[in-house]
Amino acid sequence: MNTFAKYAFVALTFVTLLSYNAVAQVRVFAQVDSSEDIYVGEKFGYHIIIDGVNKPGQVDLTPLAEYNPQSTGNRDVSQTSISIVNGRTTRSVVKRYVMSYSLIAEQAGRVQLPPVTVTLGGKTYQTNPVETNILKPGTTDQLDLEVTLSEQRCYVGQPIIMTVKFYISADIGDFQFNIPVFSSDAFYIEEPDVSGRQVKEYRLRTGMSIFASQYRVVHNGKDSILLSFSKVLVPRYAGQIKIQAASVSADVAVGRVRSRDQFFDNFFGSQTKYKRFMVSSQP
Repeated sequence: MNTFAKYAFVALTFVTLLSYNAVAQVRVFAQVDSSEDIYVGEKFGYHIIIDGVNKPGQVDLTPLAEYNPQSTGNRDVSQTSISIVNGRTTRSVVKRYVMSYSLIAEQAGRVQLPPVTVTLGGKTYQTNPVETNILKPGTTDQLDLEVTLSEQRCYVGQPIIMTVKFYISADIGDFQFNIPVFSSDAFYIEEPDVSGRQVKEYRLRTGMSIFASQYRVVHNGKDSILLSFSKVLVPRYAGQIKIQAASVSADVAVGRVRSRDQFFDNFFGSQTKYKRFMVSSQP
């Protein structure tokens, strides 16, 4: 072997080893955002982390189908650091890419999310299973939910009005509606005319907007706030259609708590303590 061929072989071998090491350093794993409690029927964050490269892969979400996975975006979170030691500058790059999704669990208890397959650069990786705890919200008579239809019998293509009424007789924080019929293939969903009415726009977890009116009423003997909105349902086919129960979960004030810092309490006062509750309509 001549000298040129020898060095070419060594260089080729070295490049091949570098490429192999780069591939070997790629690691793909999954984790759940558990910074806050996760409740039945509410979205929670599921993340696929790709270490070693800063580009997305192709994810097969079929194993997570029962949790209704929806993409919430991808992020390149790579980091570059520069250090200078004895006048010598060293640049270090840590490549990392995060693919994020929202999931919804319909049953309470500990669940194990199965591994998913990620294809990246022609190579297939499998994430780890992830275990998480799904909590069931409490129940309270301070919340009530009613869903009514303008018609119980109609023809295909005939619009009917569905009205949702959420009664609140407590101090609440964040709340979320879960209305399965809005994701059903049995109806076309249209917006009713709300011109001339004072309404506020809310966005459901599915991305759909609702335009709700707010009133003060007496409901079940309690002074309450009524949050009410409607949608037009247009049946797509004939037959008996069962509309599943709607629900709403809300953080309800259950008392006040004081911190361990007396100065903080004197300045800001005690803080409201909230607990998660859920109420459902009849199907």
